[in-house]
Amino acid sequence: MRLPVTWVLVCAAAAAACADLGDGLMGGFEQPPKVEIKKSVGIRVEPVDGPPAPMARLLAQSVAAELDTQRVLASVGVAGDSRYVLRGRAERNRDNNRVPFIVVIKWDLVDASGKLVGNHSQGVEGTWWQWEYGDPRIIRSVGKAAAKPIVAMIRVEPDTVPPGAPQPANLLILEVKGALGDGNSALTREMKAAAKAAGIATTELPDVATHVLQGVVRAEAPSGPRQRVTIVWTMTTPDGREVGKATQENTVAAGSLDGAWGPVAALVARAATRGVEDILSRSRQIRAVKSIMPKGRVLPLVPGRAPPPDQ
Repeated sequence: MRLPVTWVLVCAAAAAACADLGDGLMGGFEQPPKVEIKKSVGIRVEPVDGPPAPMARLLAQSVAAELDTQRVLASVGVAGDSRYVLRGRAERNRDNNRVPFIVVIKWDLVDASGKLVGNHSQGVEGTWWQWEYGDPRIIRSVGKAAAKPIVAMIRVEPDTVPPGAPQPANLLILEVKGALGDGNSALTREMKAAAKAAGIATTELPDVATHVLQGVVRAEAPSGPRQRVTIVWTMTTPDGREVGKATQENTVAAGSLDGAWGPVAALVARAATRGVEDILSRSRQIRAVKSIMPKGRVLPLVPGRAPPPDQ
């Protein structure tokens, strides 16, 4: 039996389109996405006000390094996601000969909103020559002496999750944006299903969500028979702070995703879930940063002395 020529041509064209789309999927959307974790720090240490810029930054780096040894993630002058900001102001001791300090550094620790959490006054011993020329011994001593009083202003919880503990996440998956055809609804539906299948706790209630996932699709203008499609899944905290991104890119047959996405949506969602799990896993590893809470006290301004231990 011979098929009409027109039917043969249609079948051949359809097969070519399906093979083209399938090859593209195997090379792109089915693969693990590119994951970008947003860097988070517990304390952002600003260069100390008073000394020359190089010395100011070295002092801040010394303090940040010592904070890291105290299991508090710290960075110097990095804008972005930080729970606290530490500012120091160095004042020369010109008049009080009874105090054996050449400089007193007054530290203020504020939270992300600028509210004062605590303060501490640190005396620096040495000679003027050592201070003016940035003697490494003075820089190290400042960091070592400042770290513990700063850590005393906050409480750090363990940064590990006990084996078998429930996943500390409740993911709210928002409606996908930007897709052509039925892509927005199909991707949203399949992502929810894939997340549940992967054991990720999800919710439809914003009030109980610990993380929020938003997918955005961008299809470039066709270039001949091909078209590049990018899907970016952005995870944030409920207050809008970005945690990380998972990006999927692929070149497909032009116009193949303008209508019903069909099984493509499920393939995309399953692959994207791997990136979502990576971001959530990293979020668990930095629980110490997210769980830092102030103790609600202001430290006394006593030069060179740390605050008394809690009772």
